[in-house]
Amino acid sequence: FSRRPCPPLNERAAFLDDCIEILLGNWWKYKDDKIVNEEIKSPFDVKLAMRFLSELAYAVHSRESTEFKNNSFSDVSFHNLFIKYKVRNNIASNEFEALRWFHEVAGIFTQVSEQEFCFSHLDFQQYLTAFEIARKGRSFVDKLCERENDHWWKEVKLLFVAIPKYNGFALIAESIIRG
Repeated sequence: FSRRPCPPLNERAAFLDDCIEILLGNWWKYKDDKIVNEEIKSPFDVKLAMRFLSELAYAVHSRESTEFKNNSFSDVSFHNLFIKYKVRNNIASNEFEALRWFHEVAGIFTQVSEQEFCFSHLDFQQYLTAFEIARKGRSFVDKLCERENDHWWKEVKLLFVAIPKYNGFALIAESIIRG
């Protein structure tokens, strides 16, 4: 084996962004140039799904965990977050259809046990966590900077700086200067 170097950080962030957007799009709908199943529909459009998933990823990552539950009794719950988004955004599907879609159709989640799920790849969780920090702004960037020597947050910090749509480096520098 020859070890290939890891791609530059900005390329990795753009790659993860593209991967997630493709998984959330309609790629799964076609097979051999035929529509597989028109009944399977995403509960969210891509932008809303990114917001939903980034909020979930941030909550999970903040617990220094990779797993979340699908019940209302957990501090990080797909159920609770889905209900919040359903009410705010007039979503027609129910939480079980949405969870099934993210798990079985999009492949964003992997089922760990009957009630526990995780993101199908830790990179997805880390990228979406960085995306949520970028979306939320200054107070979340300040919290990220407070975790300066925390290994669990290292990749999130690197991805945050490299997210193509945001100027993460400037936000971190500003936070450090403010102290």
